[in-house]
Amino acid sequence: MSGRGVVAAQIDERVTPRAQRFAMRLPLRYRVPWETTWRRGETLNVSSSGVLFRGDHFTETKTPVELSLMMPAVNSEGSAEVVCRGTVVRAMAASRGDSRPVLAVKILQYRLVRP
Repeated sequence: MSGRGVVAAQIDERVTPRAQRFAMRLPLRYRVPWETTWRRGETLNVSSSGVLFRGDHFTETKTPVELSLMMPAVNSEGSAEVVCRGTVVRAMAASRGDSRPVLAVKILQYRLVRP
């Protein structure tokens, strides 16, 4: 057998697990970096890598955004504001059940601000 037409392929068996998501309804603010006006939204779920939320304004995918939300206290350190920079990776238009669009943002950078 000459081996022509045979393609060798290596299968990468490493699997990157998705970050655990937490269903949380929290108010948030968001904006694109070149705007001064913050828009309002409400989280649907939050993970270490992203946020899914309903917002006041539809934003296209690949748009950079800034987010700000208050995380509730989980220990004696109290609550903290989480300020994030990220990119919209999914945007779904408003549905019949809710007039607000749903946006998924991949978090690229964040910091905690204690009150």
